Amino acid sequence: MRRRWLLPALLLLCGVATASEKDLKEARSAFDSAAKGNDPGALERAASRLAQAEPPRGAVELADRLGHPERRAALAARAQLARTADPKVAKAIAARLPDLKEARARRLLADALATVAGDDAGQALVGALRDRDATVREAAALALSSRDRATAAVASTALHEHATRDPSLRARKAAASAREKLGLGVLPDFDSPQLANGLPTRFFDARVLFLIDASDGAREEAFRAPDDSAGRRPGPTGGPPGPTPGPGSPPPRPPAPGAQPPPPPAPAGRPPAGAPPAGPPVPAAPKPSELPARPVSAYGLAEAAVANGVLRLADSQTFDIVAWNVSTKAFSGRFVNATAKATGDASDWLRAPIDPSETRNVALALRTALEAPGPPEEIFLFLAGAPEGRGAEPADAALAQAASAWNRGIPINVVLYELEPATQPRDEREKLDRERALKDRRDFVESLALTTGGRVTTIALERAGEQKPGAREARPQPGARGTAGKPTLKLVSGRVPASELAAATRRLEEASKGPGGAASARELVSDLAACPDELAAELALKPLLQGPVELQLAAIEGFSKNPSARVLQWLAQELRAQNDPARAIALARALSGVPGLEATRALAVEAERREGSGDLPRLLLSALSRRPQADLAAITSELTRAIRHPRVGLAAAYGRLALATSQRASFGLPGAPADRLLPERFLAADVAFLVDAEAAMDRPFATPPREAPPVPKKGEEKKPAAAPLPSPAPAPVSRREVALREVRRALDALAEAKASANVISLADGSSWKPRATPLAGKSLQEAREFAASLGGGGRAVFRPIERALEDPDIEEIWVIAAGMPVHSDDGDAASVRARVRALTLRRAVVVNVVLALGETGGADPALAAASRKDELAALTQLWEPIARDSGGSLLVRERCRLPQEPPRGAPRGSGVAPVASHTPAGGGR
Repeated sequence: MRRRWLLPALLLLCGVATASEKDLKEARSAFDSAAKGNDPGALERAASRLAQAEPPRGAVELADRLGHPERRAALAARAQLARTADPKVAKAIAARLPDLKEARARRLLADALATVAGDDAGQALVGALRDRDATVREAAALALSSRDRATAAVASTALHEHATRDPSLRARKAAASAREKLGLGVLPDFDSPQLANGLPTRFFDARVLFLIDASDGAREEAFRAPDDSAGRRPGPTGGPPGPTPGPGSPPPRPPAPGAQPPPPPAPAGRPPAGAPPAGPPVPAAPKPSELPARPVSAYGLAEAAVANGVLRLADSQTFDIVAWNVSTKAFSGRFVNATAKATGDASDWLRAPIDPSETRNVALALRTALEAPGPPEEIFLFLAGAPEGRGAEPADAALAQAASAWNRGIPINVVLYELEPATQPRDEREKLDRERALKDRRDFVESLALTTGGRVTTIALERAGEQKPGAREARPQPGARGTAGKPTLKLVSGRVPASELAAATRRLEEASKGPGGAASARELVSDLAACPDELAAELALKPLLQGPVELQLAAIEGFSKNPSARVLQWLAQELRAQNDPARAIALARALSGVPGLEATRALAVEAERREGSGDLPRLLLSALSRRPQADLAAITSELTRAIRHPRVGLAAAYGRLALATSQRASFGLPGAPADRLLPERFLAADVAFLVDAEAAMDRPFATPPREAPPVPKKGEEKKPAAAPLPSPAPAPVSRREVALREVRRALDALAEAKASANVISLADGSSWKPRATPLAGKSLQEAREFAASLGGGGRAVFRPIERALEDPDIEEIWVIAAGMPVHSDDGDAASVRARVRALTLRRAVVVNVVLALGETGGADPALAAASRKDELAALTQLWEPIARDSGGSLLVRERCRLPQEPPRGAPRGSGVAPVASHTPAGGGR
């Protein structure tokens, strides 16, 4: 009998294996064909198909294609591998990491493993810290920094070792940053803030190359110097540079923010401090009259920035400088150590004349940089415009060079000088042409930097000449003001003096250490964030990203008052470079509060970059939907690109609302009707219902009216009868029954919309499912039954909301409550609000609270009304801030339309019992 079935079973297994091999072969061919085409959607679908073919073989083959010569094919493979959820597949691709031959493929696979769950991925990344290629070690460290805290225990020792001993400075910097993000402590000497001139205060590369635009447009000395001194060259009387670090020492650091500046030399003819006077005092020399500022050029500003930048390199670091227009001219032609002699020679070389040319050949400059012996580990490109002139290669050629730099792991940082035109546009057509050229130039620069993982710094230069009447007065003054209305940060020429900045840094550090420091530092953080000096505003970045809730909110409030376009641009760049989800949301909240058209455009550009419908895209689109109509109408193209990604749930709704607002069309978000506890329609794709189960839910909510006596039919004789007995009073409907009926109705509505939901007890945070689950078939009935089973217990606030927010898919929370916390650790209302606010700040989830109180009862109506007033005051004090801080609403329902539960066997929706309208105490959504 067994032999009879053996042959068919073997044939069946062979058929399955043949079919699987065929599917894998077809998926492989589909990916290769899509990589040759120009359809990004087809390439994404082909990558997904290959990843899912005969697991895990298809995913392993997709990992091998990370070395594909087409950049977009490699990126599509990386994006698909980053979505891996199958543990078996995750283990297979993690094991493949050290075996990939190309450094670029290993680097991309390390990037993808950052979001792949499981110990196998974490162990593979720790192993990649020993890779022979520095860019792979850097990528592995950065990937570890994006993983959960469980990785810290596995990677702690390896990260510390590489942060202190790795031969590559970039790998050291990445390892130190990963340690900090994983909560393993901050290592000294790794801070490197960016200056206003586009260069960092410290360089973490062994070979740095500076490319300076030397075209005629860049060398035109007709512009006013920007209001900063970060890029100015020390004058001839500035004194010799300080001691140069020896080989292997870290780059020299700027003076510490809290350090006192060295005392100035005593004036001639004046004895030193403490010495007895040697005669009559010498009269001070008359102060010379102030000379007008000399116009500058973009090349001169770049020259000064580079001259100061090479001084911040250590002796062991190397550099070279290339000036370029239609041709290139190098300082050395090879990378030289940044000794005192080399940096001095470079400063003199920068002042030497260069052959004039109106051509700006960006592709030639980048090609020269990438062909340099070495090659460079980082490039800083100074630009005064897009490629133009006779002999200049097009922008596509420059972008092709950027793709080559990405292939080798070389970031290109761009400093763009936007030069004010010499004349006003003659007509509207010329104005539109200039706006289009400006947009194309910015898009070109963004693509150039983002392709390689670099940064963009834009410096606007105004033409020197007669000042326009009222122009200086109209410029916004510092928004950092104290409670008395006086500026708390002193500005000189738009900048905070070094001594004032150091004092603010000390105050911030002292406040963060002492007890109650958050409260004392709140005003200072708000003032720093509102300051138009980006170096001062940057001090508010750490409280925004890592501080307690009070300081995060203070920073967000301060940035909303900042008038500086440069601070806005810096804030957008920080958001673009941020990989940590919680920190990115904090930056997005700060950017959302900044008013003005440019802030609206920055939100749209960032929303375009963020795919999917997660917290960050949803937050950005929600902020866009609340921007003024005029701002949205002015950026229609950016807005259209931002919402063209496939979105679901609230992200899609916010995108449609923003587009409708820009076109003055109507599009409303559904809310809870006045006679409902919950909405009749939901736009969110994943909703959590937190249902009160405490004993107070058994109190009456409403009492249905008595049944009216029957009315005789027409023509029926009215027979005398005895006085009818009064009908018995109907049983009151409890709060629990009203809440249950509303939750069931909401679950039905979500099931019809093919959405997902979860039901959570407000007593202890126990839930129907670990995560939101689609409501289809049996699961809908299970959810309804779970809601009906809730009863007894206490009433908590923090744990149930925390439980709902643990689900990354949840977009909206509806809390149905009837009182204050009972039998829980949430006795202190202020502490509860602060803890919940800290939770909701890290997520873009709306929390709506519905107080299901019902009618006031009792023999004395006045006493009942007074008691309800006191009850509402206490409940509002607790629940209203929780809803408001998340962007939600507090709804008070004392009356509600009660849908009658159909008898067993009857179809749903067999009748409705009308009840009077509600008495709201909080606004609807």
